[in-house]
Amino acid sequence: MMSRTYIQKMTSKKILKRSAIVLVPFPFTDLTAIKLRPVLVISFYRQDIIVVAISSVVVNYDKKTDIIIQSGNAGFSRTGLKQSSVIKCAKIATLDTGIVIGALGAVPLDIQEQVDQKLRAVLEV
Repeated sequence: MMSRTYIQKMTSKKILKRSAIVLVPFPFTDLTAIKLRPVLVISFYRQDIIVVAISSVVVNYDKKTDIIIQSGNAGFSRTGLKQSSVIKCAKIATLDTGIVIGALGAVPLDIQEQVDQKLRAVLEV
């Protein structure tokens, strides 16, 4: 679990913009449980955010739908993540903004562009 010292307190809806990485209780796909995890905001609409999951388990990632963010990459420090992680573009959820615990950081533009490409592949558009 992430320490509260790494989490920026929610002070404004401005942190819930596209490319933001926030911490939320994220649902399992079978809805049997939730797990506190970082997510990438891909859209913001009224009181909802559409997000994709981020995992620190980088083995067995899916090259078609996932993006690895290496801790040594330029811009990694802006993400607020503590270690190399995988953005799982096939794990999409719409969540109420009220469950957001706090902001961690944001992905650089080049990573956001990769996410957009993977989302198109996932959604086949």
